[in-house]
Amino acid sequence: MTELDKFFQKINNLLKEEKLLKEERMKRGELFNIFQVMHMEADEVYTHSAFIAHLLDTQGTHGCGNTFLKLFIETISDLQGLNFDLVNPIKVKVEESIGTISNKNDTGGRLDIIITDHNNNAIIIENKIYAGDQKGQLLRYHKYAQDHHQEKYKLLYLTLDGHEPSKESTGSKLEIKKDYDCISYASEIKLWITLCIEKSSQRPLVRETLVQYLKLITRLTHQDMETNTENKLKDLCKDPENINALFWIYENFASVINTVMNEKFKPQLIELASRKKLEINFKSDDWFNTNYMEFMFLDDNWTTFGITFQFSRKGLKECICGFKYIDEKQCKTKLELYGNIHEHFKDHKHSDGWPAYKYLDAKYKDWTTKVGIEMINNGKLIEYIEKCLNYYLEYTKETSI
Repeated sequence: MTELDKFFQKINNLLKEEKLLKEERMKRGELFNIFQVMHMEADEVYTHSAFIAHLLDTQGTHGCGNTFLKLFIETISDLQGLNFDLVNPIKVKVEESIGTISNKNDTGGRLDIIITDHNNNAIIIENKIYAGDQKGQLLRYHKYAQDHHQEKYKLLYLTLDGHEPSKESTGSKLEIKKDYDCISYASEIKLWITLCIEKSSQRPLVRETLVQYLKLITRLTHQDMETNTENKLKDLCKDPENINALFWIYENFASVINTVMNEKFKPQLIELASRKKLEINFKSDDWFNTNYMEFMFLDDNWTTFGITFQFSRKGLKECICGFKYIDEKQCKTKLELYGNIHEHFKDHKHSDGWPAYKYLDAKYKDWTTKVGIEMINNGKLIEYIEKCLNYYLEYTKETSI
């Protein structure tokens, strides 16, 4: 048995142990989560922004006054230089409109969360669970903050893993630590909620809701492995005997994912296109490393737009689908067709290259997770792709694109 085989065998033993532990927790009801039951686990506006904003509201029904806000400021190191007034009443708003987005994408939009104090100090949070960046988004919010709060504000870019915003969002004009700061659910928000739980011990309803939310965060950020299993995994990984195997897996991860996509999933997509009497084009065979990796379904009668699935982030993350210009040089042409699609799909987003697009449901957005690979192997992902494709094909039966 090779060194690599031995390592995989040890990992498989841990996975079996993890499965048994989770089954025991299931029997005890410890995996119950109200956010997950209500299918609200990835809703940025009505779950995460609303919940976080209410905790930060000193007049919130949690009854803890400014305790949670104070803990938030103490947890986010970048806020500690902001002389925020914790004595007088504050204002907390969610989805605050700052005007219609201008043609130049340099003003307007909606602030996910804004907290202002008696002295016009402001904390502005741009909250991202799975949604991608909009053109000029962070630049617009920065300009608004400068115009309305001068230097008395902090702009926070909140994501699951703390990654930086795209250049499209900042307009390549903003600097991290100077104009905005990045925070994550995996680190800062998780720590903050943990501290809030400690401070709410005398309020059982509040405490239990916070515990539920903390469990949701750990699941969304892939930190929900059993502690005992996690410690054993760490011991395995730091064992000198396993170092070579560990680095082999790390260095070949992208190659393995590409093999799965090209040998397992790509044939499924080609077969789907054939059944629908469509063509399908793939941007690259390097699924994992290609920026904005996409595949597009086409018909001989479609002259301007194709039905496209595209990943907003490299690594097969944050997949969107909708109608996209077949040729990017056509952008901002055939405006009547563009307008018709945009008007029909009113619940969708749009951009210069897309008259209508939406993010896939939370479960299907990221394809390199354990769940994503399982759905490729058991056929659930291709079923979902077909469902989305059929939805857009209905529109093409009514009008030309």
